[in-house]
Parts: sequence; C-alpha cells; structure tokens
Amino acid sequence: MAPPPKYLITRRLIKQFFKGYLPKRPMTAGSTDYSDLVECWGKHGVDSPKCYDVLQLLDEAETRTKEYTKKLKDLKYEQTVTSKLKKPVYKSMVKGKHRAKPLRHESIYDGVY
Repeated sequence: MAPPPKYLITRRLIKQFFKGYLPKRPMTAGSTDYSDLVECWGKHGVDSPKCYDVLQLLDEAETRTKEYTKKLKDLKYEQTVTSKLKKPVYKSMVKGKHRAKPLRHESIYDGVY
C-alpha cells in the first residue's frame, strides 16, 4: 500500500497539534485547590461558612476555565489554519476555459506550412 498524499499528512499533523499542544484551560485551577477544599470540609464540616472563601476561589477558577475554552472556540484557530492550506487540483476538477491544454513540444518545423 502506498503512503497517503502529502496534503492529508499535513492536515493530520495540524489536527494533532491543536489537540495535543494547544492549552485547553488556563493554569489557575489545580488539584491543590480541591485538596484545600476537602481539608476545610474535614475540619469544619460541609456547610461551614469558613470554607466559603475556598469554594468561591474554586468557582472563579471554573468560570475562568469555561471562558477560556469558549474564547478558544470563538477564535477558531484550527478552522482558519486548515482553510489556508493548499488543496490539490485534479484534472476532473478543472473544467471549461480553465482546463489545461495538452502540452505540445515545439520543433523547428512549427509555423512552416
């Protein structure tokens, strides 16, 4: 089996880049925030007003994450990059006056009747 065409390979590489390397969330919320909340709940109880500040910080981090992912989707990086890539033009796609004429090799006898 032959390898896939180069234009397919480039598109696959670009999709992998956007899936793997583009950050999906801001670096604010981590596992330490959740562990702080669990520790606070363990000390003071689940409905304690002393844990509201930790819970509020977690809520703000979650809203920032949602806003960040929405902003990334609105920018449409992947769609704009893939739309700028060259697409191959096959013979069957070119019709009418844009069709390429067959190549004719010129010789010394051209123009002589």
